[in-house]
Amino acid sequence: MRALYLRKSPTGDLEPEIEELLTKLNSFDLRLMYLRLGHDAVAGCNWCHRLKEYLLFAFIGPLLVYILEIAFIGLLTLPNSSKHHLRSYAIGTLILSMLFEFYTALTGEITLSARERAQNGWPQITRWHDTLYMARYTLFLVLPLSLQLPRIPFIYSIPILGPLLPAPDPRLALKASPPAQRLQSLQPTLDLLITRLHFLTYTKAAIMRMPSVRERAVAWWDAEGKEGKEGLSDEGVQRTAKGMGLAYDEIDGVLRVNAKKGLESINNSVPPSLHWTKQAST
Repeated sequence: MRALYLRKSPTGDLEPEIEELLTKLNSFDLRLMYLRLGHDAVAGCNWCHRLKEYLLFAFIGPLLVYILEIAFIGLLTLPNSSKHHLRSYAIGTLILSMLFEFYTALTGEITLSARERAQNGWPQITRWHDTLYMARYTLFLVLPLSLQLPRIPFIYSIPILGPLLPAPDPRLALKASPPAQRLQSLQPTLDLLITRLHFLTYTKAAIMRMPSVRERAVAWWDAEGKEGKEGLSDEGVQRTAKGMGLAYDEIDGVLRVNAKKGLESINNSVPPSLHWTKQAST
């Protein structure tokens, strides 16, 4: 190898970098490391003497590149975007690819085939660094492009593949629709809700007039009240509520004031039955 470089050198001497690299390659372990970690790791690290030092020098570059790619994927899949449901899958793919690349670079088998020769006549050698380098940047190119592909609806109907694929948040489509269309879709729901609210004024009185239903309602509210008192009396819940600005153990607490306003709005929108109003007046 040294004679080949000397023959092709215009000055007849080797450059210091090549001379140092050839000196390192006298070791068989460094030759294997050259195939696993690449030229820059072996030739560029002058202070490396042990395997851990070469690995640290070789893996810091790909690690930073993966971090930049993850940040780029995060920008493409921001919250409230149409691609947000693909974020975890895309970032997970990059993390698995990084782990696979590091593991393969450390444990991949290196073969030397004297029968199969390249065009320059040299034997075919497994160069894991070059192979993983090409695979990494191919993934970096294909993954962002695949995120921008249109959604194919019929894929979700496949029994095995459908549950594994992420589905977009339906609320995003609602936000993207114009306000007039959203109001039109809400109109049937509001019509049904108004009818149920009017019907509620009669059911409240009917429940209290029937003994069996009244007992069940009273038992349910008693159980709910007991659970509520136990939860509200818990010191941990009280401290958490105060920390969140929702203290309820004070007379003018935010949560207590909001609850009173909510009850007042409910009573104003759905007043009690006239039957109970007459009973209270008598």
